Amino acid sequence: MFLLFNFSVCKYHSHISCKEFSLDNCKECATGNRKFEEHLCHHWIEGNLPHDAKCNVCGKNCSTTECLASMKCGWCGKTIHSACLNSPMFSPSCNYGDLEFQIIPPKAVTYYPVEDNKDGDADEEEDDTPDPPEEDGSPVDTEKKLDTTNEKRPIFICEGGFGRGSIKKRRETVKPILIDKNTIVEELLMLYLKKNRIVEPAGNFYVTYTPENSKEVVLSFTDRPYNYSSHDKPIKLYVHSKAESIANSIKIQVDEIMKSPQKPVKLTLDPSSTVEDIIGRTLAHLEFEDVHPSDYMLEESSPTYNYVPVELDPNEHIWIHLQDQRKVSLRHFVNIRYILKHRVKEVWTPVHISGLPKEKLETPELRKALFQELIDEVFVERGGLSFDQIRIGPGYPNGKCLFVECPDPKLAHLLCAALPSSKFKLTAQVLQSIKVESMGPLCEPVAVFINSRSGGNQGRDLLLAFKRHLNPYQVFDLAHGGPYPGLYVFRKLKTFRILIGGGDGTFGWVLTAIQDCQEDLVCSNPPSALLPLGTGNDLARALKWGSGYTGEKPVTTLKGIEQTDQVDFDRWNISFHETQLKKKASIVEELVQNLTTAVLQPNSSSSNTKELAMNNYFGIGIDGQISYEFHTAREENPEKFNTRFKNKAHYFQLSLQKFISGGRSALDLQRHLKVTVDGKALSLPSLQGIVFLNIPSWAAGADIWGTTHDEQFAPASYNDGKLEVVGISGVIHMGQIHSGIRNGIRLAQGTNIKIQMETAIAVQVDGEAWIQDPATITILPTPYKAAMLVRSKKHPHLTKALSDKQLKKISTAPELLKSPSISSPRSGRSKDGPLETFKEMKEEVEK
Repeated sequence: MFLLFNFSVCKYHSHISCKEFSLDNCKECATGNRKFEEHLCHHWIEGNLPHDAKCNVCGKNCSTTECLASMKCGWCGKTIHSACLNSPMFSPSCNYGDLEFQIIPPKAVTYYPVEDNKDGDADEEEDDTPDPPEEDGSPVDTEKKLDTTNEKRPIFICEGGFGRGSIKKRRETVKPILIDKNTIVEELLMLYLKKNRIVEPAGNFYVTYTPENSKEVVLSFTDRPYNYSSHDKPIKLYVHSKAESIANSIKIQVDEIMKSPQKPVKLTLDPSSTVEDIIGRTLAHLEFEDVHPSDYMLEESSPTYNYVPVELDPNEHIWIHLQDQRKVSLRHFVNIRYILKHRVKEVWTPVHISGLPKEKLETPELRKALFQELIDEVFVERGGLSFDQIRIGPGYPNGKCLFVECPDPKLAHLLCAALPSSKFKLTAQVLQSIKVESMGPLCEPVAVFINSRSGGNQGRDLLLAFKRHLNPYQVFDLAHGGPYPGLYVFRKLKTFRILIGGGDGTFGWVLTAIQDCQEDLVCSNPPSALLPLGTGNDLARALKWGSGYTGEKPVTTLKGIEQTDQVDFDRWNISFHETQLKKKASIVEELVQNLTTAVLQPNSSSSNTKELAMNNYFGIGIDGQISYEFHTAREENPEKFNTRFKNKAHYFQLSLQKFISGGRSALDLQRHLKVTVDGKALSLPSLQGIVFLNIPSWAAGADIWGTTHDEQFAPASYNDGKLEVVGISGVIHMGQIHSGIRNGIRLAQGTNIKIQMETAIAVQVDGEAWIQDPATITILPTPYKAAMLVRSKKHPHLTKALSDKQLKKISTAPELLKSPSISSPRSGRSKDGPLETFKEMKEEVEK
């Protein structure tokens, strides 16, 4: 058996033993401490092309099964021969292909992952065990002992520990050098400078030695260190820079602000020079006008392993700083780079905390007190940590979650690691941030919410597929945190769309979350498209998204979002108020109730009231009974309900059992229900089921209301502000409705519906069923109308990701013609120029 690493997004596989040789082939999807270029370059992946892949330059076939050949861009999907990469006909800038306006560019996403902390932040004790010695740069076998017959002895040449606070302190890595009795200090120093690539004369340094129980001694260049050493205990010599050898100049790299390779700007220094002076002189040298030094920063960077770039204080004296760095570590000093950058605005790191009690999230004061309680419980000993600057964000009782923002990514990750140990058994995750100013004017991204538990393994497979085609940071798994984290990430965008993958319950879950977050969203009502992964998928059927997922590619689904019309969608609130207490389970409970003077009377307390949101339909009677039996069987044996086909088979089996029994277990609802619609009491015929419809699809696609014209009733619609009340006479009638032979019994249409239930009856709301005790049920429309995307037949099949609305935006925005990212809508290759591209787009609009 082989153990493998499987990288879900890039589909890279590696044995555990081969992990260290794996390629860094993942596309960069977010910024951390680095800044992306203005225009994204292609992310080339070699080999594994489909058999019909064509080169975008020469048009010839570029796939083969014999070896890894040709390249494919991980963003736009273009394929090209390796030899055609440098062709002048091919642009190195990537425009994301057909999904250009749906992808969030990496430069607009900020995310700080968990840092590699294997060296530890704490200071480590120095390891006195010497590393294997080397002679003239050649390593010595560690298993062999030093040969004492050749009259050579080991000696260390060291510097001080790494300072500045930005480099983690670690063990000495200088290996000992073997010297003979004729080696002098000058020769040893020159060998050390050569091995560390320090191009300076030996006269700029001096060497010291500290004997045991004695003061430090300065060695002359003619001294022989051999006389101070022994075979058993190698000595250490320390290298120091002379004060007069400190450099009086600095080189500033300006490639990033010039957006092209440039020679470093060399400036002279004096003891009074500050970082702000250096920035101003560099900008003047580059002839930058109307700029202020405060808009820029000087960053100290180094290729040294585990080095974190540091922004220098504008008031710091750079000459003194360089002198300190040189004295601390010469090897580190020669690798330091000073880079002039635009000052980045402060970015806060959001954290999502879920599993909190609902009653403590109602007001900002309660949320602040709850967070302080969590901090006091988890961080008993804070160790110098400060939580005063953490911002307390919005909280959502329906989602049992709270959002906070930390000024430091390390503090955010520390918070996520500690909160699960609290008494509430919380879950926490660090979220990404979206910089709205870094997104294009035509960008209308799609936030993808996939329930990975829907449709067997289909949900999980689709989740990974969408992450490969889009930016992974815009795809969210509803099984981890629900829809609230994704909506919080997108809260500042002026416009975006949502794709929901799951069943009818998942659709209602996300729509309820959008309603809860409306006050915090700049785009208060984002339109939603559906990807049906459930069993019935009635809402997806009504909005023309199909009866279920049949294996379409994610690109096809995303292109389909551009072929839609936006409509309003009614949502309803159902309130269940129980009119009497449940029967006592035993005589003991009854005695306890009597001792506490409990009186059996209708209870008007809020504890007996339950409210639910409804999107599709509300069923009472035989419809709810079948759904309840299905739900009970699925809870007992979930492994038998892992595919859509198995679920439908169980539904059919339960319906057949009801048919064989003749529906004897069903109640005559006209005896136990009183229904009032808009103030008018209904006279119910003999019924075994009543359904309150919001959409023209019921029980996996059945048209229970029908399309027959009737002067008494209007056609059914999901945005007319009315519900259709339909009756079912029995199980045979239900089978006829599913077969399309008959329709239901039309009873009424209305907005304000009240139901008086006098006995316990099975009910179901959007497929979720239970046994409801006697209650008063009220159905009212919510003030929130969801914005939904409906597939439209009037749009032709578009081969580009440009809607008519976006084409019109281009025609009214001449400044966008200068953008090199606009490519031809008919081909993956660039045309003669932006003007020809615009003309083609305009022709499409006119057609």
